[in-house]
Amino acid sequence: MSDVKYLCKSRLIERVEKLNDIYWNKSWLGRWKYMYFVVNELKRFNPQTILELGAYQINLTDISDNMDLKLDRIDVNNLKNKTYVQDAIDLPWNILDKHYDVFVALQVFEHLKNEKQSEVFSEISRISKNAILSFPYKWNCPSNITHHNITDETIRKWTNNQIPEKIICTTGEKKRIIYIFKY
Repeated sequence: MSDVKYLCKSRLIERVEKLNDIYWNKSWLGRWKYMYFVVNELKRFNPQTILELGAYQINLTDISDNMDLKLDRIDVNNLKNKTYVQDAIDLPWNILDKHYDVFVALQVFEHLKNEKQSEVFSEISRISKNAILSFPYKWNCPSNITHHNITDETIRKWTNNQIPEKIICTTGEKKRIIYIFKY
C-alpha cells in the first residue's frame, strides 16, 4: 500500500511541538532512535492493517488502529481508525484471527501487569501475521524496576521462546532491542 503515511523525523517533531506534552518533549529524540528502525521494518512488510498497542498519542502510520487504556492516549490523527480502549491483559481480545498484517508494541511489554506478557504474546500471535516489539534492553536502573535489567532471557520468557525473524539492537546509554516476528 504505497499511500500509507509513515512517521518520519520531521513529522515526529511537528507532532511533538503540537502536542507540547512533557513525555514527548523530553524523550522524542531518544525514541526516534529506535522508532526509525521500526518504521523501516513496517515499510518492508507493506501492511494494509496495523494495530499499535500503547503508542501514546503518536502512531507510526496513518492507517494504524490503536489499543490503549484510555481514549486520550490515542493519536488524534487516527481517531477515524479502529480503537480498542482496554487493558491489553484483558484476554481474549475481540479481534479475529490473523486480522492484522502487523502488530506493534514499542516499550510496552514491561508495563503489562501480573506477568501476563506471555499470554499477551500468544494473543498477538493469534490476531496478527507479524509483530514488532521493542524492549528496554539491559538497563541498569534498580530504582525503576519496570525497566531494570530486561535481558534476553526475560524477553524469551515473554515471547514464549518463539524465535524472531530479526533482532535489532540500538546503541547508546539506553539501548532498545527490537524483535520482529513472522507467524
